[in-house]
Amino acid sequence: MIKTIVLEGDSHTWGQGADGEKHFFPPVQGGEKRLMPFIYPCYANRIREAVNKWTGSLASEYEPKQHEKYSLCCKAGLFRIQLFADKTDGKIKEGNTEIYLDGELRMPAELNPKKPYAVVPIFCPSGEHELKIINRQGNNIIYRVEAYYGQYAVINSGIGSTSLSQYLKNYWQEYICVYQPKIIIGEANTINDWLSGQNPDNYQLSLLEFTDRAKRLGAEMIIHTAAPIRGPQKEPWSVWDYDLFIERVKQAAQEKNISLADTNTLIKAAINEEKDVFWDDWHVNKYGHDIYASEILNILKDSL
Repeated sequence: MIKTIVLEGDSHTWGQGADGEKHFFPPVQGGEKRLMPFIYPCYANRIREAVNKWTGSLASEYEPKQHEKYSLCCKAGLFRIQLFADKTDGKIKEGNTEIYLDGELRMPAELNPKKPYAVVPIFCPSGEHELKIINRQGNNIIYRVEAYYGQYAVINSGIGSTSLSQYLKNYWQEYICVYQPKIIIGEANTINDWLSGQNPDNYQLSLLEFTDRAKRLGAEMIIHTAAPIRGPQKEPWSVWDYDLFIERVKQAAQEKNISLADTNTLIKAAINEEKDVFWDDWHVNKYGHDIYASEILNILKDSL
């Protein structure tokens, strides 16, 4: 079975700041659920490109954005399918979609106001497959299909505007566990935990729960520090200094003997050299994403 490397995090991991925002209409919002296309140079995509090159793996993407039905024939060992509920008149409608692989029903997906989207993984033996997606009820949007083939699939599971505690509660199963990850690369949502008002000790508890969950999955883990931020480092955004949360990530990595990519320190060094690294006050630009990718890959290459 294809092995998976899953990237956990917030909007940094999702890809904000690397020009992918221009791909989306309506415009990107906080907590964006639409998956980032592979073509933009965010660090998750840079990591995927490198892993594919090292291992001879392939990743293909399709955006049918269709109602009714969609079919695709291609090589894959894993499909990742994203569906959205119909919202043409501003109200989320119920819909039922069936996903078939080589003529066999593999997964029904029911969407409704309480569950307006789904990201569905379909593992299969590596080879040529026919995927069919059919709406049986309503007009769910068949938004995106990712197809992975070869030794490794690099999965971007970043969810913007989400603290680590929220991620563990609301997204862990659907965005991490279902991929049976061999390796988890954690950004650990640091900025959003700092913004949440919680104290650094509570963030430390979430970090330790995160690492323990990864261990229970049998996954190797790499954790990296989030970039520095521009502007106020404390109030009015938080009663706590931002760097206290960065230090908690380093402490958790040391305590749990987890590989650490200290990208925060490297980006600070680039700032001291007067490099342009910011897209906005809380997100890095393409240059910053390159720093993220380069340092993570330095560690990751020894695990493949």
